[in-house]
Amino acid sequence: EKPLIIDFGCGSGNFSLSLAFLLPNCDFILIDRNKVACEFVQKRVSQAGLNNVTVVCETIEGFIPKTKFDIGISMHACGSASDYVQLQCIRSNAIYLMCPCCGGKLKHS
Repeated sequence: EKPLIIDFGCGSGNFSLSLAFLLPNCDFILIDRNKVACEFVQKRVSQAGLNNVTVVCETIEGFIPKTKFDIGISMHACGSASDYVQLQCIRSNAIYLMCPCCGGKLKHS
């Protein structure tokens, strides 16, 4: 069975499409809530001939994986989206790599 990697909040797919090309023995699910971004990524997947990528237009918290996944990645899920990515990964007992872009906007309480 091929390892499954999920990119939560994939945007244009720059990071995960490169990984999908470099790791043909892995399956990828790219998730974004933005319909325009999903259509753009799907076009890029088709143009590149990547048969190991599935694009899903859904919120991070609304996505229900059909199976457990191995790795979760998120490069720009900010605020509560980061929490949802961690929760998804914990539920699947998956390794996760996150790099939110709003580190300078954290508030101290």
